[in-house]
Amino acid sequence: MSRCHNCNIKRRWTRTEKIIVFLLVAILSSIILSSLFLLKTGQNIQYSHGISMLPAYPYHEILICQIDPKIEDLELGDIILFKIYSGDEHLYIHHRIIEIDEEYNLLRTQGDNNFHKDPWVSMSQVLCVDKKYIAGTNLFPREEHAEYMKSLHIS
Repeated sequence: MSRCHNCNIKRRWTRTEKIIVFLLVAILSSIILSSLFLLKTGQNIQYSHGISMLPAYPYHEILICQIDPKIEDLELGDIILFKIYSGDEHLYIHHRIIEIDEEYNLLRTQGDNNFHKDPWVSMSQVLCVDKKYIAGTNLFPREEHAEYMKSLHIS
């Protein structure tokens, strides 16, 4: 029977391996902590799809939304995610609020890049309201969209 010549030698981690493991642990920890924070605060991460909200939201921007907003907390210019039904499918749309009817719990929206207003949306269709979005690593609160909203004649 042959014996291993190096069986008693402990393998040491290289500096590069230590850095890679540290970065992986840091990334996984931040993902877990972010998810827990968002769940605890009633927020959700969504992605913008399509071009209807250009230039405010480029295609596939990451959005942080407040789940189950109340109509009294919404303002003209807020961007909501709502669900509509098209045949057997559910479509999810991010558009800006341009009218609010608190009496009937209805919202009128329009994509910034669209020419036409959307049909009225019931609050039961609203999934969340945008609070900020992530572009790269920067967070942009909705207040920074004020100038852009003014250019659309939404105040």
